[in-house]
Amino acid sequence: MWKFDKQSFTGHPEFSNDCLTVTSKRFDVESVVGTDDFITGKHSWCFKINKFGRGLAVGISLKGEHLHRLGWKTGNKWVWTSGGTKYSPQSLVTQSPLEWWEEGDVLKCQLDCDKQELIIENLRTHKSDILAGFEDPVQPYFDLFLDVSIELIEVDGILVK
Repeated sequence: MWKFDKQSFTGHPEFSNDCLTVTSKRFDVESVVGTDDFITGKHSWCFKINKFGRGLAVGISLKGEHLHRLGWKTGNKWVWTSGGTKYSPQSLVTQSPLEWWEEGDVLKCQLDCDKQELIIENLRTHKSDILAGFEDPVQPYFDLFLDVSIELIEVDGILVK
C-alpha cells in the first residue's frame, strides 16, 4: 500500500507520522507524490480534502517528473485542479466537468495502466472525468497550493484511515 512520499517532494510540506496526511503551509505550491509507481494493472485511491486553502491539483505524473518540471501544467502530468480545469501533454489546459471542489470533498482516482486511463470522481457531486494516453511508470501526484491539507483514506479498496 502506498503513502505520501516523504523522500520525494518539492517545497516544505508537512507529513503526518503515518504519511497518510500532508499539509502545505509555507509556500505557494508544494508537490507530493505517492511512494509507489505503477506500470501495469488497475489501482485506485480516495483522498479527503481536510483543508481547502488556495486549492490543489491531483492526478498522476511520470515517475520523477515533479522534481524536474515544477507546476501542474507542465511536462508529463495528467491532472485536474480544484478550479475546474485539467491538463495533459496531449490536450494542455482545458475545462473539466468536475467544477469546484470544497473542503470535506472525497475524490476517488481509478488508474488503469493497461488502458492508459485515469478517472477521477468527486463522491459528493458524483461528477467524473477521464484523462488518457499516459506513459509509464506513473505515480500519484498532488500539487498543494498554500494552506491545503489532504488525507489518504483508501488504497485499492482498503480503508487506511
